[in-house]
Amino acid sequence: MKESYHFIRLSIIILGLSLLILPKAYAVEQRLIIIHTNDLHGHPLKFPHIGARKVGGLPAIADLVQEVRKRHKNVLVLDAGDLNTGTPESTFFKAAPDILALNYIGYDAMTLGNHEFDNPLEMLRTQQRLAAFPFISANIRTREGARLLSPYIIKVFEGIRIGIFGLTLKETEVIGNPQQVRDLVFEDELRSAQDAV
Repeated sequence: MKESYHFIRLSIIILGLSLLILPKAYAVEQRLIIIHTNDLHGHPLKFPHIGARKVGGLPAIADLVQEVRKRHKNVLVLDAGDLNTGTPESTFFKAAPDILALNYIGYDAMTLGNHEFDNPLEMLRTQQRLAAFPFISANIRTREGARLLSPYIIKVFEGIRIGIFGLTLKETEVIGNPQQVRDLVFEDELRSAQDAV
């Protein structure tokens, strides 16, 4: 279920990006490379995944992003959330080393996963201040109706404006830490995506 949700969320983002490009025809092909991560869960280093094989790690992501940026000028680096709640070290440091690594890599934006709500909202605000990239979500509001975050950002690549919006799993209001989500409303993802586009 979680993997299919991430696929749907990424598909909606890509659809939104493509809809923003459609209105204007270009004689020259423009290429945008999107690098996407999610569910990092405080694993800055490689970790065992299947058997003894180690995978992941922020240095590997940094190398990949650097290599792609050497070959392509239009590169967008996004994270779909669940940076928090992983290794004891990351939890102890409140994901600060992870966010600093994402800053170094040059992420463009991050939306929130359900695990960003395992901790008090003030910790999320501290992480936002530490990040050199925006946290976005088009479907989270306070009970009073105010947006928790900006719903989207716009990046410009070779004169083409690209809108990027984030969505957080509506189910977070059920599976998230009840103390941390009780004052928030997680709106329907599809309706929020339609509104954002």
